[in-house]
Amino acid sequence: MIQIWRNAKFNELLKSTGLVLIRINKRSLSSDIANGNNSIFLKLSVTRGVPSTSNDLKEALCEKIPVHHDLLRKFQQLHGLDVVSQITVNDIYRGLDGVNALIRETSEMDTQNGIKYRGLSIPEIFDLLPRKGKSPSPEAVFWLLLTGDVPTQEQTESLINDWTQRRDQRRDWWFSESSGNLGGVVGNVLKSLPPSVPPVGRLAIALTALDADTRYKKAVQSGAMSYTYWEHVYEDSMELLASLPAIVALVSACESSRPQIPLTLEKYDWAEFFLDCLRTTGDTNNNNFTDAQKQSLTDFLRLYIAVNADDDGGIPGAHVAQIMGSSQFDASRALAAAVLAYANEPTSGTLHQYMDFLVQLQNAVGRQPKNDILQNFVSTLVNRRYQIAGHKVAQFEDTRYTVLRDYVKRHVPDDPEIKFYGLKDMNYNQLMLCMSRALGIVAQMIWTSALNAPVERPRAKSSHSYFNEFRLDQSHRQRRGKPSGKHKNPPKHNRSD
Repeated sequence: MIQIWRNAKFNELLKSTGLVLIRINKRSLSSDIANGNNSIFLKLSVTRGVPSTSNDLKEALCEKIPVHHDLLRKFQQLHGLDVVSQITVNDIYRGLDGVNALIRETSEMDTQNGIKYRGLSIPEIFDLLPRKGKSPSPEAVFWLLLTGDVPTQEQTESLINDWTQRRDQRRDWWFSESSGNLGGVVGNVLKSLPPSVPPVGRLAIALTALDADTRYKKAVQSGAMSYTYWEHVYEDSMELLASLPAIVALVSACESSRPQIPLTLEKYDWAEFFLDCLRTTGDTNNNNFTDAQKQSLTDFLRLYIAVNADDDGGIPGAHVAQIMGSSQFDASRALAAAVLAYANEPTSGTLHQYMDFLVQLQNAVGRQPKNDILQNFVSTLVNRRYQIAGHKVAQFEDTRYTVLRDYVKRHVPDDPEIKFYGLKDMNYNQLMLCMSRALGIVAQMIWTSALNAPVERPRAKSSHSYFNEFRLDQSHRQRRGKPSGKHKNPPKHNRSD
């Protein structure tokens, strides 16, 4: 931690070198300035590469791609034959859990700090990214995931404007011009589904029905060079992301018989647009909220999106989406596959399972039990090997949880329980996790196309084939008088007969 004085030349030096500043104290910068405090305690963090100064996201990405290509080429030349992981038979039968075998440019799981986006922890992201209200903008999060840069406020606003224009260009997906309400292609598809289809299934079907890769298809048909594919994938993906909040909201609209209110398209960020669509479909009671409550809801949703914008690449939802995206370059179908895989995520318990457990807990010990009563109750469940939803053993405290918890403590201190601001359907709220994850999934897919990365093609064998291989290996070693397996000196067995 260092102490600095605000200085224009110093700030320019930081920007040119990729250094960024993270505030340690909780107070806002505006309050420091108002109080005449020119001395602020900060710490330094380093972004990966020199930040782009362009306010256009595609131009900023164009600067990054050749640099990363060159970096990968040199890295493979120097270390292409180096061993990263050694896989055992146990690893294979445990699903390669914990084995380093994948590449994900957007994020990774750190054993000390939890999920990191482009090398930045969740608390750092909360401190560094431009905000709209009290929380980072989803557009700022996506800019970071795609470029590796912490965007400026101007760059964030530019992306908000871009997505506003793009969702207007694809109104046919989610808006009915004849009725002036949410509907369009997605609405027609969803209305034809039987009630038995769950929300995640409805969203997957809606995404599959979209013609969301038109530019990429035209590029392939016209004989475009493969190194330009990413540009067309980028354009298709941006339209999908811009419209995704309306598509998610439509899943709720088609399950409800409430009258719809005409939607006016304004310059909203992702979270504001999503909540306006929910208001239009009548999915929440936020029409009765005060302006302060609406702002609180929007801020909370922005923060939820920020901390859930990406995931470990080995998680089924992220992994399936990456395979689909690299094999088809269709963001809508990649997201559809991810949605189905995320139906039971997190594996420690979905929102629906957690709320169901919370109701059972309150019925058993009351709404505000004493600590010893609650501790004894939970201990009893653990001793009975009861699987507690929302609980798992981890090496570290999940920073996504701690950031959300601290936010609620600061801004919703009088609420004894989080009521999700009127979003009471936990099965539907699972879609908000899928919507958030789309930011990282799309960012990774764009990089996959930009790097022309190969589709994963690991070789699969049956257990019988592995048995034979090891049996033959053992016989061969015995003929040569060498111990089999990893033991140089095989263990001696005492016989009782």
